[in-house]
Amino acid sequence: MDVQNNTPAPDVYLKCSELLDIPKEETVVIEDSLSGGSAAKAAGLYCLARASEFVSREEHIENGADFVFEDYEEIIVLLETNK
Repeated sequence: MDVQNNTPAPDVYLKCSELLDIPKEETVVIEDSLSGGSAAKAAGLYCLARASEFVSREEHIENGADFVFEDYEEIIVLLETNK
């Protein structure tokens, strides 16, 4: 996808929202990098961030992630409890 700027600029997420015609309020981004998380938040999107050996839970929180997980099962629990 052609965008003017790469992450951490929000261009890629703004372009996806435009192409998919999905409102920001209904968009969830799953990221594992700090630059991707920054891009998601700069685009005004809800960001689920995966903590790993490369990026810690604390780093994602400091970066503005809305929810940080280590195991993808945690996303299922999050979605089920927030219906």
